[in-house]
Amino acid sequence: MKNLEHSLGVTLFKRTGAEITPTSEARKIMSVMGEALNRFEAAVSSATNLSQATQIAEVLRIGAPCCICDFLLAPWMNAFHDEHPHVRIQLRIQEEAADPDKSDCDIALHCGATTIGSERTERIGSFQRIMVSAPSYLEKAGTPREIEDLRSHRLFHYNGAMSDSIWLWKDGKRHLVPADWAAVTATTTGPLMRLVREGRGIVLSTAVFMCVEDLASGALVRVLPDYHEADKPVSLMFHSERGMRPIVREAA
Repeated sequence: MKNLEHSLGVTLFKRTGAEITPTSEARKIMSVMGEALNRFEAAVSSATNLSQATQIAEVLRIGAPCCICDFLLAPWMNAFHDEHPHVRIQLRIQEEAADPDKSDCDIALHCGATTIGSERTERIGSFQRIMVSAPSYLEKAGTPREIEDLRSHRLFHYNGAMSDSIWLWKDGKRHLVPADWAAVTATTTGPLMRLVREGRGIVLSTAVFMCVEDLASGALVRVLPDYHEADKPVSLMFHSERGMRPIVREAA
C-alpha cells in the first residue's frame, strides 16, 4: 500500500494506532474508480446482450417434402435445438425440387434427381420403397400375386413433383406398373396412406419410413413382396451464398 501511495504521491489512509481510515484523496480515487467500474460493467453487459441477440436472431430456413418433414425432420429438430437453442428454424413444405436460391431456403431436401449443379448438391442417402395394404382389405379383395393381378384392385398412387415411374424388379427383369391403373392419385402421400390404413386399397409405392411402425404391428403388410423397387436417393441442395454459413453446414 505504501508503494501505491508513493506512486500516486498522496496519502490514502490515515493511521492512528490500530485504526486506519481513508483520506479525502482516497475517497476521491474510489469514487472515480467506482464510476469507471460501473461503466465497464455496463459495457460488458451490453456486449453480452448483443451477442445473445445475434444468436437468437440466427435463422435456419429448410425446405423439404411433407413426408420428410413429418417422419424425419421433426425428430431431428428436437436434437438440433438441444445443441443450438438460439437458432430459429423455419420449415417450409416443398413438394418439388425448388432451387434454394429461388425459394429463399438455406438448404433443401429433395428425393430423386436434383435440378441444380453438383457443386451445390450433396447426396446423403436413400430410402426403400414398397407396395403395402391393410390385411383387412386383402381379406376382402384377395391378395395379388403378380403385377397383372393389380388391375382388379383399388390402387392409390403418388404423382407429385418428386414422383417417377414405378418399375419393379423380379428375377433380374424389370416390370412397369402403369400409373393409370390407380383409382386415386395425390400430389402428397398423406391422404393415400390414410386410405390404406383404413383398409380401402393398395398404395403402389411408399417409403418404408412412413409405415415401418404399421409393418411391425401388422396394421399393414407388403404386397408383391417378391418384386422390388429401386431405392429413392435423397439429396441436400444448398443456397449459393447462405448455404456456406457454419450453422447450415452443421445442420447438414
